[in-house]
Amino acid sequence: MIVSCVDLHTRKVECYSAGCVAFTAYRKDFTACDIFKAPRHRADGDPHKHAIYWPLPPWLRMMPADSEIGTNVVKAMKEAREAAATSPVQGLRDWFDGATFRKLVELGYFPSNTCIALSISTDGFQAWKQRGFEGWPIIATVLNIHPSSRVQVVSQLIRGITPGPGQPVKLHSFLHPVAEELNDLAAGVSGVTVAGISEPQVLRAMVVQFTGDMPAGDKLLNAIGGNGEYPGRFRNFAGVRQKHRYYYPPYAPDDPPPLKTTKFDVSGNTTPRRTAASIAASAAKVEDARAAGQSKAAVRMLAQKEGIKGYSLFFSLSPEDKARYRALKYLCEIGPERLPYDTMHLFFCNVVPRLWEIFAGENEKIGDDQPWVISKAVREVIGREIRAGRRTVPLNQARSLRDIRKHSGSYKAID
Repeated sequence: MIVSCVDLHTRKVECYSAGCVAFTAYRKDFTACDIFKAPRHRADGDPHKHAIYWPLPPWLRMMPADSEIGTNVVKAMKEAREAAATSPVQGLRDWFDGATFRKLVELGYFPSNTCIALSISTDGFQAWKQRGFEGWPIIATVLNIHPSSRVQVVSQLIRGITPGPGQPVKLHSFLHPVAEELNDLAAGVSGVTVAGISEPQVLRAMVVQFTGDMPAGDKLLNAIGGNGEYPGRFRNFAGVRQKHRYYYPPYAPDDPPPLKTTKFDVSGNTTPRRTAASIAASAAKVEDARAAGQSKAAVRMLAQKEGIKGYSLFFSLSPEDKARYRALKYLCEIGPERLPYDTMHLFFCNVVPRLWEIFAGENEKIGDDQPWVISKAVREVIGREIRAGRRTVPLNQARSLRDIRKHSGSYKAID
């Protein structure tokens, strides 16, 4: 019945066998993978692998036509637009109280109650940890749904999954099919049936936010990530290099006490914020250096200084992508606020490992006199307790629970 009512066909996009890059956009006519320099097709002429996508517009056509869902979708957008017109914000209740949505309404991007607000999320998952298979699902969430139903199937729409077996080297190549649909939805889809309205309507859908953990967010923004001199997604603060890592103390640790140099102040406004314009300028500077033929080391050093590795599909579009996706102009007018931090990932993957370095006496910046360091005997006890606990957790999880004294660096947040 569903197939006879609406076209729900899947879309296949060719990609290289390693799952590193999809042949989309300007790679569409490539005959070889630009990562591994290997032929695009096998000897028999067939593609190595396909990435599968499930179109979003058919679902967004179907939902407003439903007598119950459609009425609630229109009602939710009506209330959201009315709330956005109220100043100041009367408490924080849901996505429509956020500064991003309110700014988009002010700029005229949600002109009617038949508009739909979307959230796009992506992250890597390891289906079989020991084999190392990794895929990246791309999920669209319809926010015009009551929170009680927002996490159900009707509102959580899987757009596609990268084919693996490893994480994509060029994630943006797998996002171009998503960008094409978002461009069409932002421009408006006419002739849509909406429950309770006799005349066909123009349906528009705009993305309010992108979500993912910190590495996924850095991939979306094309940011340098934590191991950069200027890694801040929202502010330009400098790090201090120690061995192969950067640390971010509020004061420069090597300065004498009277001359302490303030690195950044998270509670003040002395550290400049990144804006949509500054991110675009940093991306252009790095891309210009790359186009000028500078060495990879020089480009990498410049990216670490700027905190941005180049153009990104949804935050600082290249000139070619701006021409290709004209209706996505609104994505570049908000800046990094559209991509919030996952603070738990920051805590588990950055704060906890650094605390362990201190407790285990592995941070040489502290000095030799460290009375709070956990002794070797205590760490051995912790290791024995972890090994004893392996019987209480699933087998895949238990394999990674090893002696913390020897293998603390390999622990992940889930462990």
